[in-house]
Amino acid sequence: MTEAKLPGIRLRQAAASDAQAIGAVFDAAVRVGWTYLGDLATEPMFSAADWDKDVADHAPPNVLLVATDEGDRVVGFTAAHPQDCEMFLLFVDPTAAGRGVGRMLLAAADDALRAANRSRIILPLRHRQKPDCGISDPWTGLIRRRSGNEHGRRADCRSGALLQ
Repeated sequence: MTEAKLPGIRLRQAAASDAQAIGAVFDAAVRVGWTYLGDLATEPMFSAADWDKDVADHAPPNVLLVATDEGDRVVGFTAAHPQDCEMFLLFVDPTAAGRGVGRMLLAAADDALRAANRSRIILPLRHRQKPDCGISDPWTGLIRRRSGNEHGRRADCRSGALLQ
């Protein structure tokens, strides 16, 4: 699934010093993409200490990659858990959306899982719906289609069986 490099975007392993920038990308993406949460989407969901811990928890053998721009500003990130065959998180700053950063991160997470001898990955995506109006998150379907997982089935890497 390796994707071509994007001009001006570099992928690297996250460092402890990236924790707050990762949190800022998450918060920006939630504000723009999770509007169905109403006012909850406008406030940070996690503290600075939470982001510090999350980065520390994703030390090898786990994977936490950041996409950075020309100024080394974090514009996206992905986390993967090779032992669980799971791509855990993927968020892109809305200011970098539409440039292929998300596809680049998805490919990098897939490559990291395959490098750990995981031929199938669990991509835990669920349509998030606002209960009173049925609006669903449009990004979930887009990621499913682009990852070849149109119907939201998950592959169990240990048995090869598709999970519903």
